[in-house]
Amino acid sequence: MTSNKSQMTNPDNMRNYARVLTKDAYILSQAHFYRSNYWGLAHLFLGIVSIICSVSAGASFFTESQVSLRILQFSMKYEMLAGFLAFLSSIIIAILTFLKPSKHEQDHYNAATSFISLYYKARAFCEVVSKRETNDEKQLSRDLDDLIKEMNKVDKISPRIPDRAWKKAKRHSKEYFDNVPIT
Repeated sequence: MTSNKSQMTNPDNMRNYARVLTKDAYILSQAHFYRSNYWGLAHLFLGIVSIICSVSAGASFFTESQVSLRILQFSMKYEMLAGFLAFLSSIIIAILTFLKPSKHEQDHYNAATSFISLYYKARAFCEVVSKRETNDEKQLSRDLDDLIKEMNKVDKISPRIPDRAWKKAKRHSKEYFDNVPIT
């Protein structure tokens, strides 16, 4: 049985490995873009709901009228509504503080841009660098090793991707690579 290192000295094998690396980098970039979008929407939603609750609580508190509201067949005074909305607003703010969705959004976005950069480098390796007539196999091997090291480095510092985002990105990438094949 031949070693993996000896198989990687053949330019065709290196190109095939780089194709796999290219597809993986693209899938990971898309998955991270999806997660970045998810956390951005979560931050926006929770922030808007918190603002609405706090403004409504303030408005309810300062209402002079003692008119009762009918909510789910219970009679509530404005003071109780104000207290409930203030409590709900504080819970949402605590969730925002604990989850830090804006940080998750930025982390996933940074990972996505790193993987998309790697995708372009690996694609250039497949389609240009590895097809040159004057290529030295040792230099090609070093270039591929550099791509692999960069992929491992980016993957190591990137936040985890849930299965759902990975599967969605994989479906999307299949459609993409059907239309834009790697040569």
